[in-house]
Amino acid sequence: AETGKLHRKLAIVRVYFRIGQKFTRYDYVPQLDAGSTLLVSLDSPPHGGPTYAAIASGRYDRGIRAFLQGVNQAAVTHHLAAIYVSFEHEANLPGHSRLGSPAEFVRAWHHIHRLAHLSHLNWRQGGRLHWVLILMQEAYVPRARQPGWARNEGQAANYWPGRWQADIVAADGYNSGGCRGVHVRGYRAPGRTVTSPEQLFGPVVSFARAHDNAPVFVSEWGTVPYKVQ
Repeated sequence: AETGKLHRKLAIVRVYFRIGQKFTRYDYVPQLDAGSTLLVSLDSPPHGGPTYAAIASGRYDRGIRAFLQGVNQAAVTHHLAAIYVSFEHEANLPGHSRLGSPAEFVRAWHHIHRLAHLSHLNWRQGGRLHWVLILMQEAYVPRARQPGWARNEGQAANYWPGRWQADIVAADGYNSGGCRGVHVRGYRAPGRTVTSPEQLFGPVVSFARAHDNAPVFVSEWGTVPYKVQ
């Protein structure tokens, strides 16, 4: 509905799936027909989903391979040169620790990337898949400036699968204004501490520059209302 107000198509549409779900060429046909491509997450639910170790063991290969083939086929069918995929976005959030350690996350990422490689789905093998590492923006902040919840192995370097495994670095960042969880009469209280886009996303740009000048996506973003003094 927003595209009419923008007077242009969306270049990339952000979508979310879980391991065990299928992706077919019929998913998101209107967007794909309009010339948009997709940024697709394939996640393991923090509660009840397969662990990173189980994924790396190959137990879920059949379903994951079929999913990636479906994403690639969507790009082929709709004549898209690139379509973007990510495994377990926001893996640095505390709730994801049940799935495994950052090192186990990297092993699972390598395994899934290899499945795509062996099926010639990655762009380097003539496929259409480009891989995007998506973390909460706090992962890219120097450890001394990280919030308490992010300091337990929360550094982006611990989740980095390597430049040949991740084509793009991305961050989800929210301008919460220091009032997360605060509501007044059913409405979220207006923020009082402005966080600039540079403060939110400057660290991911610096990380990308230090890792072979990788491209950067801002994969999720938003802000609470602000009370102007």
